[in-house]
Amino acid sequence: MKKITITAGILLSLIVSCNNTDSLITKDTESTVFIPKSTIVPYTSQLPYITVEDMAALQQFDDTKSIYTNIEDATVSWQYFDGLYNESLAGDIKENIGYIILAKKDLIALVNQYQADPLYSDALKKYVDILIDEEYIGYTTLYYALDAIKNVDSQFASERAKEILRYAAGNNFHSGIIQDGDVDQATLAKITSDYNILESMKTL
Repeated sequence: MKKITITAGILLSLIVSCNNTDSLITKDTESTVFIPKSTIVPYTSQLPYITVEDMAALQQFDDTKSIYTNIEDATVSWQYFDGLYNESLAGDIKENIGYIILAKKDLIALVNQYQADPLYSDALKKYVDILIDEEYIGYTTLYYALDAIKNVDSQFASERAKEILRYAAGNNFHSGIIQDGDVDQATLAKITSDYNILESMKTL
């Protein structure tokens, strides 16, 4: 059964089964969601929402590639993570790499700053498409990525927003957590905010 983990790393994790009937919650008070040293914006402080296919395999990949050490290392750019990507990877690893590149290494901000540079805009579109193909449910990250690219390619932003809204309509992860209220208030606030941003997605 696939599971959805909504936090970065293993020390702080919330894993919820896709049918929202069973959950396993583990917490470590010293753990935080990784936030870049740049100005905090909603997508950098949101949760990853990675749909996990095989937790052991995902953890092995993370350990082998020193994923979370490199997230925190400001000298490691998004291009390092881009170099880890290939089509043969499992879906959860693809989601994790895409999320890290867009939000943790903040490719979104680079596109906002250098809109005329295809190095950044092409990479952003690549990872938006990868995440959409996996029906990724981190809607805040996707919204801000599309909002960044809309001045470069408005058609891309509009079409991808519609795709996200289509599959989001059939996913009950956020609504199930919000209805149950079975998480701490800070986590619930993030999940509610992530869910509500779908309304803004409609304007792209």
